[in-house]
Amino acid sequence: MPHLPYLPFPKEELTLLENKQLGNFGRIKRLVLSFHEEPVPKIFQGVRVQRANMMITKIPFEVYEKKYQNRFSGYIEFDSSLEFVLKKIERTDHSGFLYESPWKEIKNLVRDENKKFVDTKVSGKERKKPPLGNMDKIIQKANQIISDNCPDVLGSGHYVPPITPKPKPPLRIKYLTINKREVTYKDIVKPSCTIINETDENKKFLLKVELKKKGSRINKEEYNLRIDSKKQRTVKLSNIELKKENYQAGKYTIRVTIEEDRHDINTKATSFYLEVKREPSKRGFVKAAEFIEIDEPIRNEPINKGIVKINLAHKDFMNILDSFNERKRQLNEQMGFYIIKICLNEATNELFKLKLKYSNVDLDALLREISQLRDKMYYETYV
Repeated sequence: MPHLPYLPFPKEELTLLENKQLGNFGRIKRLVLSFHEEPVPKIFQGVRVQRANMMITKIPFEVYEKKYQNRFSGYIEFDSSLEFVLKKIERTDHSGFLYESPWKEIKNLVRDENKKFVDTKVSGKERKKPPLGNMDKIIQKANQIISDNCPDVLGSGHYVPPITPKPKPPLRIKYLTINKREVTYKDIVKPSCTIINETDENKKFLLKVELKKKGSRINKEEYNLRIDSKKQRTVKLSNIELKKENYQAGKYTIRVTIEEDRHDINTKATSFYLEVKREPSKRGFVKAAEFIEIDEPIRNEPINKGIVKINLAHKDFMNILDSFNERKRQLNEQMGFYIIKICLNEATNELFKLKLKYSNVDLDALLREISQLRDKMYYETYV
């Protein structure tokens, strides 16, 4: 017979919501919350939700301070009327409930009581929230990446394809990337581009690279290249060392062009900003980010009216908090990356839905296009 873990005697215990009537559904018999001297076994962590003397699910405590984590436990019980209603919305594998009444009301009540209980145990100095001081900058960066890569989702919600779609040239620049977008003197900008050849023959071509500021050319390079049929190739371009004697503050544009048989067949451009701030996007796909805590294995709820809600209880989020708990700067940075990626996911999901409305869309091709776009936007997160 397996050994059952032992729940140590609590340092403090509180009984709440005794015989609380919940609408017309029934009564909450009691909610019991406990705080322990030491971490408790995993099975007891969180508030255990009991029905018919079985634990159906748990509602976690929101605790960010490492030394207090896993030291809270509790349970909640219901009368027969409320248990009967809950049974109707219980998942078939008995692992939780559908997020409907009365479960959503119960969960909100328990979350509120959990928070109050945690706040009494953790001093105000120690109690921390996910860092929100740089949230405006995080949202601004997410909107800028979205504006640059899928501006269709910033408008009225209608994707309007060109009347006569121009086919992509089979020999083309797939990506043009740089390692940093807002730079200072002594930084080094490292551009690279990926060329793809979808033709049935090997290709020789000229790759022209220009660096411009306000339309004036600062520098120009040319590369004689070869790429095999049905292959792609990444080309590292010359580094740009930003020395004061060579460069003035301002916006610089790198333009890369493929020339074949003396004809320009494809071009891409990207920009960096030396000692100046990038102009923020005038239109924002994301208005704000908020935090929620739900048991569902989702990173966030779908964006609604520009508000994206991020799940504090998701494993990826908790791993960031655990890994960088003692390093505030890195924690802010990693949380920023995480939030931006969620915003980008929502933008590409919206673009996918808009494009899918058109009957002539090739689904496989569209999925590849969205996947590649998302990868590029993810890269921009770190630039």
